[in-house]
Amino acid sequence: MAEYGARATGGDGDPLPERDILEGIVRLIAADRLFGAELNPSVIKKTGEGATFLPRKPPSRNRMLALWRDLFANRVSPEGFLASLAPEVLGLSHADGLLLFGKDRVLYDCQIVRGAEAVGRLTLAFYRELEPVFRFLPFPRRPGRRIVYIEGISLSAQSTGYASSLFRRYERLFHGLGFHRFRLKASLSVGKYYWAKEGFDCEDRKQFAAMRENLQALVRRLRLPVEEQEVRRLNHASMVASFRRDLPIPVYRNAEGYYAAARDASHSEEFRFPLGKAFLLCSDPWDGYKVIYTDTPRRTGFVWSEAFFEHRVRTGHPENPKRLEALIGAIDEAGMRESLILLEPYAPALASLHAVHDPAYLEAFRTAAARGDRHFAVRDCSISERSYET
Repeated sequence: MAEYGARATGGDGDPLPERDILEGIVRLIAADRLFGAELNPSVIKKTGEGATFLPRKPPSRNRMLALWRDLFANRVSPEGFLASLAPEVLGLSHADGLLLFGKDRVLYDCQIVRGAEAVGRLTLAFYRELEPVFRFLPFPRRPGRRIVYIEGISLSAQSTGYASSLFRRYERLFHGLGFHRFRLKASLSVGKYYWAKEGFDCEDRKQFAAMRENLQALVRRLRLPVEEQEVRRLNHASMVASFRRDLPIPVYRNAEGYYAAARDASHSEEFRFPLGKAFLLCSDPWDGYKVIYTDTPRRTGFVWSEAFFEHRVRTGHPENPKRLEALIGAIDEAGMRESLILLEPYAPALASLHAVHDPAYLEAFRTAAARGDRHFAVRDCSISERSYET
């Protein structure tokens, strides 16, 4: 099999001829490996379990060609794509792999097998977001980022390392195909911790803020030796997953494998895990995403909060909300947001500040800022022999 991320294309990296795409679709239909798909509303709206789609007759060829062109830009053939999705990893492979064409997305569904034994299932969906043409108006809209949605992955045995290895390969594959993000619903018990550990973050920052508040509430309830500033510094779900590994706490599991922070009639089996892991195992489901590697390494930190737009400065000051709006607009227009590490502002612990500056110096700075002084005398400080003096 070709290296992951490689693709079958025309000469000099050109897209494949549409004729080749169509012939591949026809062969997969004849082999009963390509169908249409309709979303299953009973799963989406009610149970949250079971198949998220219902197989149907394939849609028209023109519709399938248009969808393939929109999602994959004809960079890969349907048969080549199926083969690239099914590598053998850690002795596990895929069987009965299908492509299913929905209204606005393509799905991949397969069994995960070890030899002839079925040990799990994987379902992925590929689609494009619709984004507004104008930043502050909901319409008109245009095709935006290409998304790989992890509908579900299950294995009969945990801690095999299979998902980690598979999705590392998938990152290379989908980067080469022009996709931008993985998304998922972290709702299963272990998955709420596992996906955070694998670098997924909350799609909704309000959801992450609630997660952080719930962690702080747990710390208070258990009277744990954790400073409030330690929790406030957390700005990514992966940081929550690795938080305070030195501090184990008890959690309680039920027969279905779900955890709770307090023992009750159904959650009776006690386990001890580090604080961050224990908290996520017991947390509410969360909507996660992970940026697929871009060509620009994510090495630039950007301290950012929507509350910055509400900040008011004195007349004539160069920093103002309009300038900030222009900056954010330029970042989005240039497609730079995905290459930035977004950091939420936080006030460091006073003990940390006092290790560098004495309290009187910090108070003098606060007074000068409140007074509106244009300048403030900066004291030389050396944290180590190699630090800069300012």
